[in-house]
Amino acid sequence: MPHCLRRRVLWLSVLLLTVCPPVQAQRLPIRIYTTADGLAHNSVRRIVRDSRGFLWFCTAEGLSRFDGYAFATFGVAEGLPHPSVTDLLETRDGDYWVATLGGLVHFDPKGRPGRGVVYQNDAGRPAPMFTVVVPDGQDRRGSVITALHEGRDGTIWAGTNNGLYQLASVDGRLSLQPVDIGIPDEFPEQREVADVLEDKRGSLWVAAPSGLYRRWPDGRAAHYDNRDAWPYLYLADLLEDHEGRLWAGSRARGFFQFAPDDTGRAPMIKLHFTMKDLPTT
Repeated sequence: MPHCLRRRVLWLSVLLLTVCPPVQAQRLPIRIYTTADGLAHNSVRRIVRDSRGFLWFCTAEGLSRFDGYAFATFGVAEGLPHPSVTDLLETRDGDYWVATLGGLVHFDPKGRPGRGVVYQNDAGRPAPMFTVVVPDGQDRRGSVITALHEGRDGTIWAGTNNGLYQLASVDGRLSLQPVDIGIPDEFPEQREVADVLEDKRGSLWVAAPSGLYRRWPDGRAAHYDNRDAWPYLYLADLLEDHEGRLWAGSRARGFFQFAPDDTGRAPMIKLHFTMKDLPTT
């Protein structure tokens, strides 16, 4: 199941299973949008709503913006380093960052499109529409950006195919810097970050095939897997609801609510739901 659909299912499932009293099922009108309507690609990986009400669709062939009437699409012709877009982040300052399989991209909707890929060190005037930031060195797997999150202190966190990174200024230039949270390196799939979340306590949570990771504000980190009696691997999505409860979705074992404490012990599983628990009409 595509990542964006898993996220939507997780949100919808939490709503259906926690709302009280039960809501009677209704048949709502559904409009299907495809490439025939201007969508960049029918494979949508994530949907993000920005502060102005636009909907952004991260697809396998570029980034599409929907204003309620029509789509505007941005792809490699406008300067994206890779057609496959996995996430979009609008920061509290109003900046846009785009996650692609070819790097982290700063998006300036008013910038100059096209004329090839522009990397952060090469950006000049007039400002390009897309400026690409990649890890230092030859870290190709670290250039595959899978998830974005802005922390409470403004730090931009990037999940990649090679673990967790943060956007930092090094010698006056922006760079993606690796952050060690104890992800093993026995085989490549272990290091593929699926989602990143910062909770209300300031802890950073990372979902990966190798389990769940927690990073405290002071830099300490913990890894929860089968060795810690943590029953879930291959995690795909993380969510903190409006009451501060933490949820995680897995690829094959449904989704669950977990409750951490102030120690390094594995969080307690409070609720666990699978497909058989979902309401039926």
